[in-house]
Amino acid sequence: MNNDLYLIGQSIKARRKELQLTQNELANKLNMSQGYLADIENGKAKNPSLNTFNKIADTLQINLDRLFAAVEKEIKNEFYITDEEKELIKLYRQLPDDMKAEIRGEIKGILRVTNKISATTEKEERAM
Repeated sequence: MNNDLYLIGQSIKARRKELQLTQNELANKLNMSQGYLADIENGKAKNPSLNTFNKIADTLQINLDRLFAAVEKEIKNEFYITDEEKELIKLYRQLPDDMKAEIRGEIKGILRVTNKISATTEKEERAM
């Protein structure tokens, strides 16, 4: 399942519910099967076209920007870098290459230990 298509599908579903339409009612207005609409809403449709999304947006009385807004928000969140992270990047770039490799190794080691500790803690909590 493509996460972008899932987010778009959830936008479609939310708007459909705002308009108090069932999947079947919307599918009929779109001249498509209810199953295909369900696949679109759940992000499982194979390569829905831009034309299909445009037709859905028109029928739901929204523009494509609103339909795709959830994807845009997700992209912005994925690439947001805090000031603290910017500072670390700036400091990292000042290091010689051999030190960069050493630091990457240390970070990976910390993450391995942290993940092992987290996994062990979860197992212990489930056993209680």
